[in-house]
Parts: sequence; structure tokens; C-alpha cells
Amino acid sequence: MAGCTAESEDRVTRGADGPSSVGANDQSGAPPVDPVARPVGMAEESVDGAIAAATYYVQLMQYAQATGDLEEWAALSGPECVFCARVHDLVADRNARGVYASGGEVHADLVRSGLDYDLNSGAAVYYVDLALEIDDLTQHHPDGTTTLEEAWGHTFRLFLTRTELGWLVVDVLREAED
Repeated sequence: MAGCTAESEDRVTRGADGPSSVGANDQSGAPPVDPVARPVGMAEESVDGAIAAATYYVQLMQYAQATGDLEEWAALSGPECVFCARVHDLVADRNARGVYASGGEVHADLVRSGLDYDLNSGAAVYYVDLALEIDDLTQHHPDGTTTLEEAWGHTFRLFLTRTELGWLVVDVLREAED
């Protein structure tokens, strides 16, 4: 897949013992955040299952930034997904510095989806295009200061495969502007 490199393999791994990730920090002062509910539709190996998994995955971004909990993000991240590793590293870095986020709600609308096959391996690869709108996000620093990241939006294509462990995001590409 385009956009994937082996460079990210050491950042997010997925093995027989489960994902490797940075755990949640004790983010004192951070308001409690409910975990994102895993959609029932993710149990299905189909285009609908891929849509449910992709939507869930992007919703995890807000949760991970608010809590520092990367366990579920890492479990769904392919070892060669550069986007996945960048988000993981960003959250882990903020977490290590005691920074937590509030706001940043993710709104995802389905644009298109489908099933394709990898030309080399013949493996099924699902794609899901989501128009994302991310609300303002405030970073809260340990010294009491805050940093605002303004709202933004763009369309992304997520590529997913289904393994014996469940859905795996293998690549995420930002769609070109029309």
C-alpha cells in the first residue's frame, strides 16, 4: 500500500500476545472520558464490518488524546501504517509530558467504501472513505497552560484487512483536494 513503510514497525506492534502500546498516564485534572463503544458490526467480515471498524478507529483518536490510553488504537493499527504510528507517537509523547486533551470530537461521514484485492497476495483489502470533521481540541499542560488546535476537516481513505485477531488498519491516506 502507498504510504506504508517498515519504518513504523518498531512503534506499533501486534503479535500473538496482543498489541504493544504506551499505557494511560495518571493525567491528574483531566476530566473522566468514557471509552468508545466497539460497534457490534465490527464482528462481521464485510464492507459493512469495515465501515464499522474504520469509524470506530477514527473515534478512538479523541479518546486516546484525552486519556493517553493507546491500547485499543494499537490493537487496530497495522505495523506498517505510517498514519497509525504518527498518531500513536504524538499521543505517547504528549502523555509522557503529562499533557492531556479536551474537545476534539470526531465527526465521521461515510463517503464511499468497497472491497479490493491485493495484487501481490490476493488478500482482501477493504477501503473506507470518511469525511472527518474534528472540533477544536485544547491541550492541557502540567504547568496549567493550554494550547488550542483549531477545528479542521478532510476526507481520508482507510485501508483495512481482516485477520484472525480482527480488523487491522493497514494504511490511511488523506484524499486530494478537488
